[in-house]
Amino acid sequence: MLAEVLDSWKNAKDKQRPALALKVLAEAEASVSKWDRTKEKRRPGLDLSGAKPGTGSPARESWMEFLDVTGRSAFLRDLDSAQRNRWAEIVFSILQMTRYSLDDLLAQRVNEHPRQVLFRDMSVSPTVDWTYEQIYRHLRDILALRY
Repeated sequence: MLAEVLDSWKNAKDKQRPALALKVLAEAEASVSKWDRTKEKRRPGLDLSGAKPGTGSPARESWMEFLDVTGRSAFLRDLDSAQRNRWAEIVFSILQMTRYSLDDLLAQRVNEHPRQVLFRDMSVSPTVDWTYEQIYRHLRDILALRY
């Protein structure tokens, strides 16, 4: 259901978007609430990142899309201040629920625009540009050496 409401918001005309943004929030809030009500019944350390039978929670990929779409200014402009605060609380719960990490964030950005410059090293001449993809590969190499 969350994916359908999110798609409706993405495909809506500008005048319809604020009302649909509220529906997106309500659906996400309901899904998070279902997870909150059942989390005490789960074993400690159980991976809650994917869809589990009976939890009513969307799959992790749906939550990643929710975070990506709703975290952009186009969505946030459709919300007033109180609604943005509500959105932030939902996002904090989703980050915990999915165990969202820096790796998730970078992987999303690399998939979206791998060759876009993330950093420009101006300490050398000529300057060196580092793209999302280069930074991601470099960080993964560093982590591979450590673990």
